[in-house]
Amino acid sequence: MCSRRSGVVPIPLAGEKQPFHAIDGIEGLVSLAQAAVLEIHPWGCKPRDPETPERLIFDLDPAPDVPFERVMDAAKDMREVLQPAG
Repeated sequence: MCSRRSGVVPIPLAGEKQPFHAIDGIEGLVSLAQAAVLEIHPWGCKPRDPETPERLIFDLDPAPDVPFERVMDAAKDMREVLQPAG
């Protein structure tokens, strides 16, 4: 599954025994789906530069007892706070 042909590219990192992986186009996403990958945890870094963030992801998963309206309120609050940063 980790060949360039599959669209999933291994990325060796100093100090790590196993490489991390990048999805290279739709082929990589399809390859992961065919391998029954259930969840993808994006790193949000620049390609081949894991120490430089390029994207932040805020995962607003509510607890079972939290109404979805509260999640939407939290997302709107985060947007308001983050907007000045661009």
